[in-house]
Amino acid sequence: MGITFLQNSPNPQEGIRYVFDSNVWLPILGLENKESLSEHYKLYFSKVFKLSDSRILLCPIQISELVNRLLRYHGYKQFVKADKKGDFNDYYKRVYRESSGYKSQHQSILDDIESYRSHIVLCDVKVGNLDEVLDYNPSKLDFNDHYLYLLAKTHGATIITDDRDFSSLDVPVGTFNKRLYQHYKDTIVPKAR
Repeated sequence: MGITFLQNSPNPQEGIRYVFDSNVWLPILGLENKESLSEHYKLYFSKVFKLSDSRILLCPIQISELVNRLLRYHGYKQFVKADKKGDFNDYYKRVYRESSGYKSQHQSILDDIESYRSHIVLCDVKVGNLDEVLDYNPSKLDFNDHYLYLLAKTHGATIITDDRDFSSLDVPVGTFNKRLYQHYKDTIVPKAR
């Protein structure tokens, strides 16, 4: 299908369905990111959100991934702030999840996702059997990335990502990642004889 370098094509198109990879969603939902690229994705996301006939596909497995990752992120910030010693996982499960801070962050994350409701379509992959979900190459994509690929393929959507793992798929991909785009260009250049 191909990869579009979004810096050359910064305006999303009306009527397109998008699957935003979790690495793009996380900064949108408040995960602090030192990379300036996340600002490009946030701007692109806001442009999609302003289009009347474009939709952002979100599946339950990705919601789970986003909520859990953000809660652990905020829990770790509390762990460091409290100058805790020892095992973060133990702190997270026994202390942080019982705290009012956890409950507040959880509700805030859900509210943030809810605020995009007008453009989000909750959907899932359509598969006929278990093999269709489990048959993937783990050296190229992790399971969640594979699942997002299936979601995009099932619903004819474009994946927006910064992840180089999405370089050779048969669905449209948009990125600000120059290395991902260059890798794609290198694969389509005819080999010299």
